[in-house]
Amino acid sequence: MKKTFLNCALALALCVSMSGGAVMAEETDKDIMLISADTAVEPAVLMPVQVNGTVTVLEDGALYIKNDNEESIHSEVIARISEETAVVDAETGFAMNPADITDGSVVYAWLGNAMTMSIPPQSTAKVIVANVAEGTKAPAYYEITGTAKTEENTVTLPVLGGTELEISADTQLMPFMTRNIVTWDSLMPGSEILAWSDDEGNINKVLVFAYKYNGYLDIDGNKVNVSGMDLSAESNTTDEIVYAPLRAVAEAVGYEVSWTAEKGAIISYNGEEMISVLPDSDYATTSEGETYLIGKCIFDNDTAYIPAADIAFFLNLYFVK
Repeated sequence: MKKTFLNCALALALCVSMSGGAVMAEETDKDIMLISADTAVEPAVLMPVQVNGTVTVLEDGALYIKNDNEESIHSEVIARISEETAVVDAETGFAMNPADITDGSVVYAWLGNAMTMSIPPQSTAKVIVANVAEGTKAPAYYEITGTAKTEENTVTLPVLGGTELEISADTQLMPFMTRNIVTWDSLMPGSEILAWSDDEGNINKVLVFAYKYNGYLDIDGNKVNVSGMDLSAESNTTDEIVYAPLRAVAEAVGYEVSWTAEKGAIISYNGEEMISVLPDSDYATTSEGETYLIGKCIFDNDTAYIPAADIAFFLNLYFVK
């Protein structure tokens, strides 16, 4: 029977502290091999690896970067470009054709944490900023990790790494590769942005990438919030694991929830079963097989609970830590 793991690469997080945020993996014909964990663990949030410097374009389109970032342990890296990589013009904020990046140009890149053990190490880029004019400041990449706080004319955004961004309400907001209008409400947990700032650190322009989640799950004490909506059902903490009420969260996102004695709680979308989990089970059944949970499914007062990180993963919600 096929079994999958909720976050099979998370065991690699133990290696992060000695590798400057990058997780090293053996190079294979499939590019990067991740190590499976024996048990599911709560997701570790890792910073992308930031590099910058002059490039040499390789035959396969990848970029060899002589890294000038003194905070990185890598003096040189190879950044691969995939269909998901956002290549941004530093001057305009518009999408750039990767083919327009030439030898000797300067780029800033944010790479995935799983890097090959080759020399130089290789990883796929999340974001590449090119066409950086000499003497100018390149925009910086951030991932928003919590809800925005507004005070007078300033918006404060918590971002990955434990810091905060303070942005004026007058700051220009622009979408990436879409005509959709973006507003401050677009800057929700899980959003990814590029921010341009002046020499004093004041942010004057923010580029908002397409949101890749179905919303976000935020648990504060016993209160459960889905994408800004407070739920009447409360969370449950058992053995130091935070549990979320399965039905309430799933229905808040737009899924249907049913129950059978054979399968337990069933989450469906448009009548198609997606996930099922039995009481006291340490795994959920999906179309891909059995996926281990961080903790067993529990029932309390006729309510089914599974770990909040698990239900966020299954429903493609950003989990606010």
